[in-house]
Amino acid sequence: MPIDNIIRVSVTGPESSGKTTLANDLHEIFGSGLVEEYARIHLNHNGKAYSQKDLLEIAKRQIAMEREAVESVRKKNIDSNKISFVFFDTDLYVLKIWSELAFGSCESFILDHLAQDSYDLHLLCKPDIAWEFDELREHPEPHQREFIYHHYLDALQQQPKPWFEITGQGPERLALAEKKIRSVFQ
Repeated sequence: MPIDNIIRVSVTGPESSGKTTLANDLHEIFGSGLVEEYARIHLNHNGKAYSQKDLLEIAKRQIAMEREAVESVRKKNIDSNKISFVFFDTDLYVLKIWSELAFGSCESFILDHLAQDSYDLHLLCKPDIAWEFDELREHPEPHQREFIYHHYLDALQQQPKPWFEITGQGPERLALAEKKIRSVFQ
């Protein structure tokens, strides 16, 4: 259990694997905090072309948003021993893998922050749901999605925090994620 009674849950995985839906649904169940994916904000504002430098800026802003959300929940809980959850609709593994696949390397800033891993649990969304078109998405083919998914599997297997693969459709997917969270924290 985290010392500050705030449980940080990252929802990660390849594009169009249900991360945003799952993070929002879990936030509805468990409450407290939700951090959206800054990459989407950045690309919608600046256009879908990006460089490795952009990914570094996205990572810095994502980290800042995460810290702001955790601090906000901490302030609300200052006089309470209540357990609170903050859900992250992406994590730095997304930026690491994205950078490595797009540019062949990843900035040390991202790797250094991943080594500190401030998340208490990772939920890895398997791309076993239908791919949905979005102008920011780049990999619609099932073999591409599966290839990228295995990069996430490898990354999470090499880190020490608990993680679970989330599979299934709709309510089944949400029920599995909720069950896994409760198995670790309640």
